[in-house]
Amino acid sequence: MKAFLTLTWTESKLFLREPSATFFTLGFPLLLLFAFGAIFGNGPASAPGDVGYTTRAVPGYVALTIGSLGLLSLPITLATQRDQGILRRFRATPLRPTVVLGTQAAVNLVMLLVSTALLLVAAPIAYAVPLPPSSLLALGALLFAGIAFLSLGFLLGALMPTARAAQSVGMALFFPMLFLSGAAIPQFLFPD
Repeated sequence: MKAFLTLTWTESKLFLREPSATFFTLGFPLLLLFAFGAIFGNGPASAPGDVGYTTRAVPGYVALTIGSLGLLSLPITLATQRDQGILRRFRATPLRPTVVLGTQAAVNLVMLLVSTALLLVAAPIAYAVPLPPSSLLALGALLFAGIAFLSLGFLLGALMPTARAAQSVGMALFFPMLFLSGAAIPQFLFPD
């Protein structure tokens, strides 16, 4: 357990030292929240139905974080570590492969939880977005979705020969999901 915690701490620092990963995980969802919240607001007239635009958009911003961690961050990290021989050097240590891969999953899940917590603090304060009525169910759904996308990330990281290939395939999967899901563009603005 000590090796897992030490490696998780080290991988967390490496994650936070990468400016693009930190920005797109922690900063970009907040930037979208404030930018689109300023444009559309959260009043009842800001979106069709009985809830405002920002209330509808916050789950999409959480999904954006899940997708970027699972389809971009994790596969690129694994492919880079394989390209640089880091995974091969780990095999020469007493660490088991489950510990090495488990730390990647743990770091990405913690970053997902931190990003979601930042959104759930900022959205109610700035735009009066209500919190989920059942916190445990919302947390369970968040962890389930995070684990599902991380499993896709592990698959991409294992199958892609280089970090550039992992990034290309991850982006080819991520961006259509981002734009067609309503996370980036509100679905009520789409044509019928």
